[in-house]
Amino acid sequence: NGDIDGDRIKELRRRLGMTQRQLAEQLHVDQGTISRWERGVESPRPSRRGELRAILLRERDRRAMQRGRAFVEQDVRPSTLLDSQLRLVAMSRSARKHFASRGKDPDALIGMSLEQFSDRYGVTIIMKHLISSGFLSGDCIFFRFIQNNHGRGHVTVYEPILEDGV
Repeated sequence: NGDIDGDRIKELRRRLGMTQRQLAEQLHVDQGTISRWERGVESPRPSRRGELRAILLRERDRRAMQRGRAFVEQDVRPSTLLDSQLRLVAMSRSARKHFASRGKDPDALIGMSLEQFSDRYGVTIIMKHLISSGFLSGDCIFFRFIQNNHGRGHVTVYEPILEDGV
C-alpha cells in the first residue's frame, strides 16, 4: 500500500546506518519524534511521509555509490563505476592507464553514458549483454577489466551494486 509504518522506518534507517538523531536532523524534527514513529505511538503526517521516503531513497543511492567508489579507489584491477543512469562516474588509476594506452582520454570519458561509449568505440555488444543480463536494476554498476600480463586481451566483468550491498 506504500505506507511507511514504524517497523519499516526503523528497518530502513538501520539498514542505511543512520541514527534516529541523524534522520531527525534531515527531517528538521526532534529525535523523540522519530522514536515515536518507530514505536508506532505516532505516525508521520502525509507531508512528512513524502519527505521521509525522499531522504531514505537519496541516502540509499548515496551509500550505494560510496560502496562502488570504494571498490574503484582500491584499484585492485582496472575498474569503472556507472551510476543508475549508466553514466561513467568513477575510474580506478589502472583503468585510466588502460584507456590511455588505447588512445582514449580518461577525463573525456567521465560523465559519458555507456550507450555513447559503446556507440563511439564500437562495443555495442556490451549494451546488449547488459540489457539481456538484467543487471540494469542496480543502483550503480561496477565494471572490472581482467587483462593478461602484456595488457592485451581482456574480459569485462560487470555487476550491479544494490542498496543492500548484494
